[in-house]
Amino acid sequence: MLTGEALVFVGVSFLGTLFWPLNPDAAFVVYLQVRERPLVEAVPLVMLGQVPMLLLLQVLGHRLRAHWPWLDRRCTLVEVRWGRRLAVSGTLVAAASGFAGVPPSSIIVLLASALRLSPWRILPTLLVFRTAWYIALGYATLAIAGAS
Repeated sequence: MLTGEALVFVGVSFLGTLFWPLNPDAAFVVYLQVRERPLVEAVPLVMLGQVPMLLLLQVLGHRLRAHWPWLDRRCTLVEVRWGRRLAVSGTLVAAASGFAGVPPSSIIVLLASALRLSPWRILPTLLVFRTAWYIALGYATLAIAGAS
């Protein structure tokens, strides 16, 4: 059973995946450090929030493109400029996005769906590297806290 504190953390992780001012990375550090929660608890919870939003973006990306003209224009520009490269190196871009956050994961998943790139290459890679990022961030947070 999740505590109220854990539910808030999962909710911030869910919403923050798309609405960047609710930063899941910052929420992760606060949950881990200020709330003094173990890393083995914090990583699954942050992913419990992020995975459903990324799946929604994957499923709805092409529909959002059809519905929103501004998104269609952006996707068309990306497709013309980067489409062939994304089709070839989408897995590498997903890995960079997952671990370094550049470009943001939500953008990569939305673009992959809107451009009809294979979700079987993009999404699993992104999620593995996203999890690795949170483990690395957690260890760094704990190391810094232990040093002070």
